[in-house]
Amino acid sequence: MNTLHFKLTTLIVVCLVIISLAGCTGKKESVRTPLSISEVQALSSAFEKVVTAENDAWNSHDFDAIQQIYTEDVVHFDGQPMYTGIDEVMGMARKTLQDYPEFKGRMADTFIGRADGIVVWEYWNVLGYTQAHPIVEYDLVQTREERISYWRLFYFPRFMAYLNTPVDNTLVEDYASIWSSADPTTVAALYAEDGVKEDTLFGETSTGRAAIESFAANFFAWYPGAKWTLLEPFSEQTPGIMKGGIYSIQVTDSSGNPCEVRAAVLLTPSGKEIQKENIYYNAESLIAWGWAR
Repeated sequence: MNTLHFKLTTLIVVCLVIISLAGCTGKKESVRTPLSISEVQALSSAFEKVVTAENDAWNSHDFDAIQQIYTEDVVHFDGQPMYTGIDEVMGMARKTLQDYPEFKGRMADTFIGRADGIVVWEYWNVLGYTQAHPIVEYDLVQTREERISYWRLFYFPRFMAYLNTPVDNTLVEDYASIWSSADPTTVAALYAEDGVKEDTLFGETSTGRAAIESFAANFFAWYPGAKWTLLEPFSEQTPGIMKGGIYSIQVTDSSGNPCEVRAAVLLTPSGKEIQKENIYYNAESLIAWGWAR
């Protein structure tokens, strides 16, 4: 192989490596710093270990096992009811399993942040729901020393309809269309003047409309043509201060190939605006499409 041929071959290989590494991270001149795969995997593994143990304990109907899942000072929200401390939470657990002795569930999905995460839990043999058509619950979970210290429940629309509880999902639906607009000003207008947008995994916090507009401009440069799709809204059993949804973020790589990252977003409304936003990610989709390397 002559020197020129060798140099050309080397250049081609380097270019291919750069392209392959680009993944779905956006344009080369304005790239969001990707997360560390090892860190994302570690966070996901630690979170899944705890919530899997919770699921297994409830399926076992073993109250000693259930008690071991929660901290002594655990706080649990299920709509208006709030249970504070392990004694109140265990009282709720005993009553639930007494009322529904055939209760079973499974962990369907997880979305992680650095300090907390969301687990999608499906369960049945409750209120006529079956394994084929289960209740879908979205749990906001904080952990401490491999136990759950905070546990807040949200539900899918069909269960809210069963409860005859009207839910206004306009803000949750608008979120997807507006973050698909590629217009930072339109995005900023969705938030309260002092609104806060927090990315719980990338560690990006924007406070106030100007900061959120600046972040949106960066986001649209990182991921040109990004489209958000609402997959499932969720809300608390009784009207609360938060609601949210599971979203698909569709972007394309430098070759035009489609990529899809899934995210769970919690919104605290202030009238028709967002006062606070927290976003969590499905770890597998982050890694598959290069948002974590």
